[in-house]
Amino acid sequence: MTNIPNTIDLAEIQRRTQQLGEEDAKGKDTQIKFHLQVFEGAYHNVLTNEKNKHGQGVDDATMLSQIYFKARAANSAWDAKSANNRKLISTARLEIRAGGCQDWGSGEPLNTVHRLMSIWQNLRKAPVNQGKLEDTVNVLHRYLRAQLKRKDLFDTAELRQICFKRTKDPKTLERFWEDTAETFRKLKLGTLASSTLHDDHALVIDMQEQIKSRIDALRIEAEQAAQEAADEALEDKVE
Repeated sequence: MTNIPNTIDLAEIQRRTQQLGEEDAKGKDTQIKFHLQVFEGAYHNVLTNEKNKHGQGVDDATMLSQIYFKARAANSAWDAKSANNRKLISTARLEIRAGGCQDWGSGEPLNTVHRLMSIWQNLRKAPVNQGKLEDTVNVLHRYLRAQLKRKDLFDTAELRQICFKRTKDPKTLERFWEDTAETFRKLKLGTLASSTLHDDHALVIDMQEQIKSRIDALRIEAEQAAQEAADEALEDKVE
């Protein structure tokens, strides 16, 4: 998706970041290009996560995020502590960390990232995948986080899986009561809602006990149902 030579300097990365921000302001989809630019800049050993590299509190990720933000929103003031900009800086640091890692051999993980982007583009062409794919930026970051935890590289099947949105399993009744029990536990300890809610009233303790009884009953019912299903399957097999 980007054409980066074998050698590139910081000034060129800054120039391209500025251009991407300006293109984004015109309505073009450049966000993934910005993140890939940062990733590949780290791969070429131009970008690092060295602190205070460009002044107090300003590393490469912060500097480039600021350039991109200002070019994209010229009339807005840059605030490194705003939620959106903190996320932008954080993901840029992730890209730098992964791009600069040499644990997976020559050309990696750059080659695998290019494969991942190609796989996503091909999947998007299929009408059957409409609405099922993650945004490319999310796909990139999901892959980088996962790859940093592994010694081996992702294969094609795994890369394809990363491209799709995660599907949540429907919450079971048992899971509902387990979550509710956890809420009451935190309420009693005073750790609920960032430690702003605390209630150790006898009612809370009583609710915990009743919920525990309900969970135990549901587990017994599930075990009985599983045993009955196993017995029926065995009977059908004998017949």
